[in-house]
Amino acid sequence: MLNQHTLHSVGVTVRDLEKTMAKIGQVFGIDDWEVAEVGRDRISDAVSRGRQIAGGAYRTATGTTTLRSDLVGGREARNKFPYRTVTFELVQPLKGESPFQEFLATRGQGVSHVVFNEGPEDSATVAAHLAAQGVPTLAAFTVDGERRVFHDTRASLGGFFVEVRPAGARTKGEAVNVSGAYERPDGVEPFPVIGVSHFGVVIDDLMATLPEYHRLLGCADFPIKNWTACLGSLDAPYFRDEKVDHAYFTGMGTCGDFQFEIIQPTFGPSDYNVGFRDVKGGPGVHHMLLYVTASGTEWDKTVKDMADLGHHQHMGSDLRGGAAEFCYFDTAKDVGFVVESVYGGKPDPVPAEQHLADPEIFEVDFNDLINAD
Repeated sequence: MLNQHTLHSVGVTVRDLEKTMAKIGQVFGIDDWEVAEVGRDRISDAVSRGRQIAGGAYRTATGTTTLRSDLVGGREARNKFPYRTVTFELVQPLKGESPFQEFLATRGQGVSHVVFNEGPEDSATVAAHLAAQGVPTLAAFTVDGERRVFHDTRASLGGFFVEVRPAGARTKGEAVNVSGAYERPDGVEPFPVIGVSHFGVVIDDLMATLPEYHRLLGCADFPIKNWTACLGSLDAPYFRDEKVDHAYFTGMGTCGDFQFEIIQPTFGPSDYNVGFRDVKGGPGVHHMLLYVTASGTEWDKTVKDMADLGHHQHMGSDLRGGAAEFCYFDTAKDVGFVVESVYGGKPDPVPAEQHLADPEIFEVDFNDLINAD
Protein backbone atom coordinates (compact mmCIF):
# COMPACT_ATOMS: atom_id res chain seq x y z
CA MET A 1 0.00 0.00 0.00
CA LEU A 2 1.09 3.59 -0.58
CA ASN A 3 -0.47 5.11 2.52
CA GLN A 4 2.89 5.54 4.27
CA HIS A 5 4.32 7.68 1.48
CA THR A 6 4.71 11.44 1.55
CA LEU A 7 4.01 13.81 -1.30
CA HIS A 8 7.03 14.30 -3.56
CA SER A 9 5.63 16.72 -6.13
CA VAL A 10 2.62 17.76 -8.16
CA GLY A 11 2.93 17.15 -11.89
CA VAL A 12 1.19 19.72 -14.08
CA THR A 13 1.10 19.32 -17.86
CA VAL A 14 1.06 22.74 -19.55
CA ARG A 15 0.92 24.24 -23.02
CA ASP A 16 3.49 27.01 -22.51
CA LEU A 17 6.26 26.43 -19.97
CA GLU A 18 7.57 30.01 -19.74
CA LYS A 19 4.10 31.52 -19.43
CA THR A 20 3.08 29.12 -16.67
CA MET A 21 6.36 29.53 -14.77
CA ALA A 22 5.90 33.31 -14.79
CA LYS A 23 2.29 33.04 -13.61
CA ILE A 24 3.16 30.64 -10.80
CA GLY A 25 5.98 33.01 -9.88
CA GLN A 26 3.54 35.88 -9.67
CA VAL A 27 0.85 34.00 -7.75
CA PHE A 28 2.87 31.64 -5.54
CA GLY A 29 6.22 33.41 -5.35
CA ILE A 30 8.24 30.62 -7.03
CA ASP A 31 10.87 32.55 -8.95
CA ASP A 32 13.67 29.97 -9.11
CA TRP A 33 13.19 26.96 -11.40
CA GLU A 34 15.34 24.17 -12.76
CA VAL A 35 14.49 23.94 -16.45
CA ALA A 36 15.49 21.17 -18.84
CA GLU A 37 14.71 20.05 -22.36
CA VAL A 38 14.53 16.28 -22.50
CA GLY A 39 15.05 15.15 -26.05
CA ARG A 40 15.44 11.65 -27.40
CA ASP A 41 19.17 11.89 -26.78
CA ARG A 42 18.42 11.83 -23.03
CA ILE A 43 15.69 9.18 -23.16
CA SER A 44 16.30 5.44 -23.32
CA ASP A 45 14.28 2.23 -22.88
CA ALA A 46 11.00 4.05 -23.53
CA VAL A 47 7.80 2.03 -23.40
CA SER A 48 4.22 3.17 -23.99
CA ARG A 49 1.22 0.90 -23.48
CA GLY A 50 3.38 -2.19 -23.85
CA ARG A 51 5.18 -1.01 -26.99
CA GLN A 52 8.83 -0.06 -27.34
CA ILE A 53 9.00 3.55 -28.60
CA ALA A 54 11.63 6.17 -29.31
CA GLY A 55 10.27 8.35 -26.50
CA GLY A 56 8.52 11.67 -26.59
CA ALA A 57 10.51 14.87 -26.10
CA TYR A 58 9.37 17.37 -23.50
CA ARG A 59 10.45 20.39 -21.51
CA THR A 60 10.25 20.39 -17.73
CA ALA A 61 10.56 22.96 -14.95
CA THR A 62 10.76 22.14 -11.24
CA GLY A 63 10.17 24.75 -8.55
CA THR A 64 9.32 24.76 -4.84
CA THR A 65 7.32 27.17 -2.72
CA THR A 66 8.86 28.99 0.23
CA LEU A 67 7.25 29.00 3.66
CA ARG A 68 6.85 32.54 4.95
CA SER A 69 8.35 32.91 8.41
CA ASP A 70 5.13 34.47 9.73
CA LEU A 71 3.15 31.35 8.78
CA VAL A 72 4.96 28.98 11.15
CA GLY A 73 5.13 28.59 14.90
CA GLY A 74 2.04 29.67 16.80
CA ARG A 75 -0.17 29.88 13.71
CA GLU A 76 0.76 26.34 12.73
CA ALA A 77 -0.44 25.03 16.07
CA ARG A 78 -3.58 27.15 15.90
CA ASN A 79 -4.51 25.95 12.44
CA LYS A 80 -3.58 22.29 13.09
CA PHE A 81 -2.08 22.12 9.60
CA PRO A 82 1.20 20.36 8.69
CA TYR A 83 3.06 23.29 7.17
CA ARG A 84 5.45 22.28 4.39
CA THR A 85 6.70 23.37 0.99
CA VAL A 86 5.12 22.18 -2.26
CA THR A 87 7.15 21.19 -5.32
CA PHE A 88 5.65 21.55 -8.78
CA GLU A 89 6.92 19.80 -11.89
CA LEU A 90 5.64 21.60 -14.97
CA VAL A 91 5.85 19.61 -18.20
CA GLN A 92 5.37 20.90 -21.73
CA PRO A 93 5.28 18.02 -24.23
CA LEU A 94 7.08 18.63 -27.52
CA LYS A 95 7.07 15.85 -30.12
CA GLY A 96 6.63 12.13 -29.94
CA GLU A 97 4.55 9.80 -27.79
CA SER A 98 4.57 10.41 -24.03
CA PRO A 99 2.09 10.35 -21.13
CA PHE A 100 2.27 14.16 -21.10
CA GLN A 101 1.40 14.42 -24.78
CA GLU A 102 -1.57 12.10 -24.30
CA PHE A 103 -2.79 14.01 -21.25
CA LEU A 104 -2.59 17.39 -22.96
CA ALA A 105 -4.36 16.09 -26.08
CA THR A 106 -7.22 14.47 -24.17
CA ARG A 107 -7.63 16.64 -21.06
CA GLY A 108 -5.87 19.92 -21.73
CA GLN A 109 -3.69 21.72 -19.21
CA GLY A 110 -3.95 20.36 -15.68
CA VAL A 111 -2.65 18.13 -12.88
CA SER A 112 -1.54 15.03 -14.76
CA HIS A 113 0.48 13.13 -12.16
CA VAL A 114 0.70 12.95 -8.38
CA VAL A 115 4.17 11.86 -7.28
CA PHE A 116 5.02 10.07 -4.03
CA ASN A 117 8.40 9.92 -2.36
CA GLU A 118 10.05 6.53 -2.49
CA GLY A 119 9.55 5.49 1.11
CA PRO A 120 9.02 2.25 3.09
CA GLU A 121 8.49 0.46 -0.22
CA ASP A 122 10.72 1.29 -3.17
CA SER A 123 9.30 2.09 -6.59
CA ALA A 124 9.67 -1.52 -7.79
CA THR A 125 7.64 -2.79 -4.82
CA VAL A 126 4.96 -0.19 -5.43
CA ALA A 127 4.88 -1.08 -9.13
CA ALA A 128 4.45 -4.75 -8.25
CA HIS A 129 1.58 -3.91 -5.88
CA LEU A 130 -0.21 -1.82 -8.47
CA ALA A 131 0.34 -4.40 -11.19
CA ALA A 132 -1.09 -7.09 -8.90
CA GLN A 133 -4.16 -4.89 -8.48
CA GLY A 134 -4.61 -4.68 -12.24
CA VAL A 135 -3.22 -1.16 -12.72
CA PRO A 136 -1.38 -1.00 -16.05
CA THR A 137 1.85 0.87 -16.68
CA LEU A 138 0.93 3.63 -19.08
CA ALA A 139 4.52 4.62 -19.89
CA ALA A 140 8.08 4.19 -18.64
CA PHE A 141 11.42 5.61 -19.74
CA THR A 142 14.88 6.36 -18.41
CA VAL A 143 16.24 9.93 -18.23
CA ASP A 144 19.84 10.51 -17.11
CA GLY A 145 19.86 7.13 -15.39
CA GLU A 146 16.56 7.56 -13.54
CA ARG A 147 13.73 5.22 -14.46
CA ARG A 148 10.38 7.04 -14.51
CA VAL A 149 7.25 4.87 -14.44
CA PHE A 150 3.73 6.27 -14.80
CA HIS A 151 1.03 4.01 -13.40
CA ASP A 152 -2.30 4.45 -15.17
CA THR A 153 -4.67 5.13 -12.27
CA ARG A 154 -6.91 7.40 -14.36
CA ALA A 155 -9.88 5.02 -14.57
CA SER A 156 -9.64 3.84 -10.96
CA LEU A 157 -8.77 7.03 -9.04
CA GLY A 158 -10.10 9.76 -11.27
CA GLY A 159 -8.13 11.15 -14.18
CA PHE A 160 -4.50 11.29 -13.01
CA PHE A 161 -1.36 9.13 -13.08
CA VAL A 162 0.68 8.00 -10.07
CA GLU A 163 4.47 8.03 -10.05
CA VAL A 164 6.98 7.16 -7.31
CA ARG A 165 10.39 8.89 -7.22
CA PRO A 166 13.28 9.08 -4.74
CA ALA A 167 12.97 12.01 -2.36
CA GLY A 168 14.39 15.16 -3.91
CA ALA A 169 14.68 13.67 -7.40
CA ARG A 170 14.33 16.09 -10.30
CA THR A 171 15.44 16.21 -13.89
CA LYS A 172 18.75 18.03 -14.15
CA GLY A 173 18.65 21.34 -16.00
CA GLU A 174 19.62 24.99 -15.90
CA ALA A 175 18.65 27.46 -13.20
CA VAL A 176 16.10 30.00 -14.43
CA ASN A 177 14.77 32.97 -12.45
CA VAL A 178 11.41 34.36 -13.64
CA SER A 179 11.11 37.40 -11.35
CA GLY A 180 11.59 39.72 -14.31
CA ALA A 181 8.86 38.04 -16.36
CA TYR A 182 5.89 39.37 -14.39
CA GLU A 183 4.71 42.28 -12.28
CA ARG A 184 3.04 42.16 -8.89
CA PRO A 185 1.24 45.30 -7.66
CA ASP A 186 2.78 47.16 -4.72
CA GLY A 187 1.67 45.72 -1.40
CA VAL A 188 0.38 42.49 -2.95
CA GLU A 189 1.97 39.35 -1.54
CA PRO A 190 2.14 35.89 -3.12
CA PHE A 191 -0.57 33.44 -2.15
CA PRO A 192 0.53 32.01 1.23
CA VAL A 193 0.92 28.33 0.35
CA ILE A 194 1.32 26.25 3.51
CA GLY A 195 1.22 22.80 1.91
CA VAL A 196 -1.18 20.50 0.09
CA SER A 197 -3.91 19.68 2.59
CA HIS A 198 -5.83 17.75 -0.04
CA PHE A 199 -6.34 17.17 -3.73
CA GLY A 200 -9.97 17.64 -4.76
CA VAL A 201 -10.79 14.95 -7.33
CA VAL A 202 -14.07 15.21 -9.24
CA ILE A 203 -15.49 11.82 -10.18
CA ASP A 204 -18.78 10.36 -11.44
CA ASP A 205 -19.66 7.91 -8.64
CA LEU A 206 -18.36 8.47 -5.11
CA MET A 207 -19.32 5.16 -3.53
CA ALA A 208 -17.92 3.15 -6.44
CA THR A 209 -14.62 5.08 -6.33
CA LEU A 210 -13.88 4.81 -2.59
CA PRO A 211 -12.88 1.12 -2.73
CA GLU A 212 -10.29 1.98 -5.39
CA TYR A 213 -8.59 4.48 -3.08
CA HIS A 214 -8.49 1.79 -0.40
CA ARG A 215 -7.31 -0.96 -2.76
CA LEU A 216 -4.58 1.05 -4.46
CA LEU A 217 -3.51 3.72 -1.97
CA GLY A 218 -4.46 2.18 1.35
CA CYS A 219 -6.91 4.90 2.43
CA ALA A 220 -8.79 3.16 5.25
CA ASP A 221 -11.72 5.32 6.24
CA PHE A 222 -13.74 8.11 4.65
CA PRO A 223 -16.02 10.59 6.43
CA ILE A 224 -18.90 11.02 4.00
CA LYS A 225 -20.65 14.37 3.67
CA ASN A 226 -23.66 15.58 1.72
CA TRP A 227 -23.19 19.29 1.13
CA THR A 228 -26.49 21.08 0.42
CA ALA A 229 -27.59 24.69 0.18
CA CYS A 230 -29.05 25.30 3.63
CA LEU A 231 -28.07 26.65 7.05
CA GLY A 232 -25.63 24.31 8.75
CA SER A 233 -24.19 22.92 5.53
CA LEU A 234 -23.55 25.35 2.64
CA ASP A 235 -25.02 28.45 4.27
CA ALA A 236 -24.86 30.75 1.25
CA PRO A 237 -23.27 29.08 -1.79
CA TYR A 238 -22.27 31.11 -4.82
CA PHE A 239 -20.86 30.26 -8.24
CA ARG A 240 -19.63 32.76 -10.81
CA ASP A 241 -20.82 35.75 -8.80
CA GLU A 242 -24.37 34.43 -8.39
CA LYS A 243 -26.18 32.74 -5.53
CA VAL A 244 -26.80 29.14 -6.44
CA ASP A 245 -28.70 26.11 -5.20
CA HIS A 246 -26.39 23.14 -5.65
CA ALA A 247 -25.20 20.04 -3.82
CA TYR A 248 -22.31 17.60 -3.84
CA PHE A 249 -21.45 14.28 -2.19
CA THR A 250 -17.88 13.92 -0.80
CA GLY A 251 -15.52 11.51 0.92
CA MET A 252 -12.18 12.49 2.47
CA GLY A 253 -9.44 9.85 2.57
CA THR A 254 -6.00 10.17 4.16
CA CYS A 255 -2.95 9.06 2.17
CA GLY A 256 0.27 9.64 4.07
CA ASP A 257 0.78 13.33 4.85
CA PHE A 258 -2.11 14.66 2.78
CA GLN A 259 -5.65 13.73 1.75
CA PHE A 260 -7.82 13.15 -1.26
CA GLU A 261 -11.25 14.79 -1.26
CA ILE A 262 -13.35 12.76 -3.68
CA ILE A 263 -16.29 14.77 -5.03
CA GLN A 264 -19.44 13.79 -6.88
CA PRO A 265 -21.55 16.80 -7.94
CA THR A 266 -25.18 15.81 -7.50
CA PHE A 267 -27.41 18.82 -8.06
CA GLY A 268 -27.28 22.22 -9.72
CA PRO A 269 -24.46 24.11 -11.43
CA SER A 270 -21.04 24.17 -9.78
CA ASP A 271 -17.42 24.46 -10.80
CA TYR A 272 -17.17 20.69 -10.39
CA ASN A 273 -19.55 19.96 -13.26
CA VAL A 274 -20.10 23.12 -15.34
CA GLY A 275 -16.58 24.47 -14.93
CA PHE A 276 -14.59 21.24 -14.93
CA ARG A 277 -16.07 17.80 -15.64
CA ASP A 278 -18.33 18.98 -18.46
CA VAL A 279 -15.43 20.87 -20.05
CA LYS A 280 -12.74 18.22 -19.50
CA GLY A 281 -15.00 15.37 -20.50
CA GLY A 282 -14.43 13.33 -17.36
CA PRO A 283 -12.93 13.03 -13.87
CA GLY A 284 -9.73 14.69 -12.73
CA VAL A 285 -7.92 16.77 -10.12
CA HIS A 286 -10.01 19.91 -9.82
CA HIS A 287 -8.29 21.76 -6.97
CA MET A 288 -5.77 21.77 -4.16
CA LEU A 289 -6.39 23.18 -0.68
CA LEU A 290 -3.21 25.18 -0.13
CA TYR A 291 -4.09 27.66 2.63
CA VAL A 292 -6.01 27.54 5.89
CA THR A 293 -6.23 30.46 8.32
CA ALA A 294 -8.05 31.31 11.53
CA SER A 295 -7.47 35.05 11.09
CA GLY A 296 -10.12 37.22 9.45
CA THR A 297 -7.53 39.91 8.72
CA GLU A 298 -5.27 37.45 6.93
CA TRP A 299 -8.21 35.98 5.02
CA ASP A 300 -9.36 39.40 3.80
CA LYS A 301 -5.85 40.32 2.66
CA THR A 302 -5.44 37.03 0.78
CA VAL A 303 -8.77 37.52 -1.02
CA LYS A 304 -7.86 41.10 -1.95
CA ASP A 305 -4.33 40.19 -3.06
CA MET A 306 -5.62 37.40 -5.30
CA ALA A 307 -8.18 39.75 -6.85
CA ASP A 308 -5.41 42.28 -7.51
CA LEU A 309 -3.54 39.51 -9.35
CA GLY A 310 -6.63 38.84 -11.46
CA HIS A 311 -7.92 35.78 -9.61
CA HIS A 312 -11.31 36.19 -7.99
CA GLN A 313 -13.46 33.96 -5.82
CA HIS A 314 -15.58 32.07 -8.32
CA MET A 315 -17.16 29.48 -6.02
CA GLY A 316 -17.56 29.15 -2.26
CA SER A 317 -19.80 29.49 0.75
CA ASP A 318 -20.02 30.08 4.45
CA LEU A 319 -20.14 26.68 6.16
CA ARG A 320 -21.83 25.09 9.16
CA GLY A 321 -23.86 28.05 10.29
CA GLY A 322 -21.09 30.57 9.70
CA ALA A 323 -18.36 28.73 11.60
CA ALA A 324 -16.09 28.68 8.53
CA GLU A 325 -15.83 29.76 4.90
CA PHE A 326 -14.20 28.27 1.82
CA CYS A 327 -13.54 29.63 -1.63
CA TYR A 328 -12.04 28.64 -4.94
CA PHE A 329 -9.94 31.16 -6.86
CA ASP A 330 -10.23 31.11 -10.66
CA THR A 331 -6.62 30.12 -11.37
CA ALA A 332 -7.24 27.05 -13.56
CA LYS A 333 -6.94 28.80 -16.92
CA ASP A 334 -3.45 30.10 -16.01
CA VAL A 335 -1.85 27.43 -13.82
CA GLY A 336 -3.88 24.29 -14.61
CA PHE A 337 -5.68 23.85 -11.30
CA VAL A 338 -8.06 25.66 -8.95
CA VAL A 339 -6.68 27.02 -5.66
CA GLU A 340 -8.77 26.52 -2.52
CA SER A 341 -8.53 28.53 0.69
CA VAL A 342 -10.38 28.02 3.99
CA TYR A 343 -11.11 30.47 6.80
CA GLY A 344 -11.87 28.59 10.00
CA GLY A 345 -12.91 29.84 13.40
CA LYS A 346 -15.23 32.63 12.27
CA PRO A 347 -16.86 34.55 15.14
CA ASP A 348 -20.47 34.10 16.28
CA PRO A 349 -21.63 31.05 14.31
CA VAL A 350 -25.30 30.09 14.42
CA PRO A 351 -25.88 27.48 17.18
CA ALA A 352 -26.11 23.91 15.93
CA GLU A 353 -29.66 23.49 17.18
CA GLN A 354 -30.77 26.08 14.64
CA HIS A 355 -29.13 24.34 11.69
CA LEU A 356 -31.36 22.87 9.02
CA ALA A 357 -28.88 20.14 8.04
CA ASP A 358 -25.55 18.59 9.02
CA PRO A 359 -23.31 17.63 6.06
CA GLU A 360 -21.79 14.68 7.94
CA ILE A 361 -24.02 11.70 7.22
CA PHE A 362 -21.94 8.52 7.70
CA GLU A 363 -18.45 7.02 7.52
CA VAL A 364 -17.05 4.33 5.25
CA ASP A 365 -14.46 2.24 7.11
CA PHE A 366 -12.58 -0.39 5.12
CA ASN A 367 -11.28 -1.91 8.34
CA ASP A 368 -14.78 -3.41 8.58
CA LEU A 369 -14.60 -5.35 5.32
CA ILE A 370 -16.37 -8.71 5.37
CA ASN A 371 -16.56 -11.56 2.91
CA ALA A 372 -20.03 -11.78 1.46
CA ASP A 373 -21.50 -15.25 0.98
